Amino acid sequence: MRRCPFPRVVNGSRDGEIYAGSFNQIETFMNGWTRAHQYDYLLRLSNNEKRKKAEAKEVERQRLAKEREEKRKMFAILANKEEKDVDLT
Repeated sequence: MRRCPFPRVVNGSRDGEIYAGSFNQIETFMNGWTRAHQYDYLLRLSNNEKRKKAEAKEVERQRLAKEREEKRKMFAILANKEEKDVDLT
């Protein structure tokens, strides 16, 4: 069975897969996705503004984590230590 790369955000704010099933299952997945969003709107649990804020917050969290990891690597190289031995506090 062939794996489906859809829908995947490439060079965007998300690097992970949203769906990793077969082509035969994509219609069911997309119907469920749409219904979940409609249900959130119906209950007023979410809207586009809240989704954008949450996504921006997650992008920033991932950026900071990546920055910390890069610092850890840089300090490890400068101190000739293993990455796990470097303390960034």
